[in-house]
Amino acid sequence: MSLITILNIIIVNVIVILALSYFWSGWNFKVFKPWLWLEMRKRKQLPSEIERAESHTQDKIRFYSLWFALEQIDTNNVEGSVVFASLEDAEMPVVVRMHSPERKIAIFDSFANRDVEIVRENCQGEISRQVIHIEGVDLEKLKQRIGESEVTYHVGKPAETIADDSKKIALAVIDTVDSEELSSVMKNSYARMSEGGMMIVHDYNHNWDSVRRSVDAFEASIAENFLWLPDMYGSVIMIKNKKNSQL
Repeated sequence: MSLITILNIIIVNVIVILALSYFWSGWNFKVFKPWLWLEMRKRKQLPSEIERAESHTQDKIRFYSLWFALEQIDTNNVEGSVVFASLEDAEMPVVVRMHSPERKIAIFDSFANRDVEIVRENCQGEISRQVIHIEGVDLEKLKQRIGESEVTYHVGKPAETIADDSKKIALAVIDTVDSEELSSVMKNSYARMSEGGMMIVHDYNHNWDSVRRSVDAFEASIAENFLWLPDMYGSVIMIKNKKNSQL
């Protein structure tokens, strides 16, 4: 058997393996997509931009969590805007804009590269500090993607700029590992949140002790509990109770 024949056999086998891998992964992902998503897609009720965003998103669970939250606040007519505090993923406000084009969006972020100091505590109670670098979202590029109609951009420290706002909130998406900033943003967002509104905090089940401590302390001060989500870095979600609910 000649060398060329051997190489051809190897190439053919590689192509077959890659093809099988491709079709298997496609089928596998389809099986584990939410039933409602597949039904709406089959009925052509999903905007093409939403489908494209879903296909390009690596963290599918985080995407579907946001999508279902939007579905719920829209279905229940929850009053208020969608708030992003300390934005680290530019795709999320894009999804909101495509899903709920009539709902107002408020983004609170410095839109600049920054260093954040976080505190860690080990099992022996020893405290250590670590500085992490966070790349800021490009403000102008974001404006080009979602525009400025029904969108307000509050440039500055989220804990300070969100305290100056007084508008109702239907959904707050919070993504910061700074404990003081996180605590302040959660407190201000909750105070202005409509009944049935939601709060999503990212990085709870990751390696940021500051996030877990801040969320746990805040949870102990309110009537509601947070539910853990199995996305890539472990978000948590809370739904604000309806005060006039009756059994």
